Amino acid sequence: MSADIDIDPDAVIRVAASMQDTSANSRKQFMLDDAQAAGEAHPRWLASAAGSQCVTAWRDRLHTEADEVEAAAEALKASANNYVTTDGVTAAALSGDAQWLQGA
Repeated sequence: MSADIDIDPDAVIRVAASMQDTSANSRKQFMLDDAQAAGEAHPRWLASAAGSQCVTAWRDRLHTEADEVEAAAEALKASANNYVTTDGVTAAALSGDAQWLQGA
């Protein structure tokens, strides 16, 4: 049993661009960048050193996640571009072979 695989490189590139936009927008909205500032702006939010360390750990994790999303988006774009390039090379080779066969 074989399965047909249909790849739409343009759709893959659009998804990758959407992933990058989402990641960039989420970076702008990270609320955990400065626990001290949050505590000063909202006095009931003042936290101990342990709380600040927790905020820092979560902030770092969110930034790592955003980096990973951006890397995945870049890999998707590269894959789609490679697919298009391979299709072009294959088409050119087949065209050359077809011309040779017509002349044989």
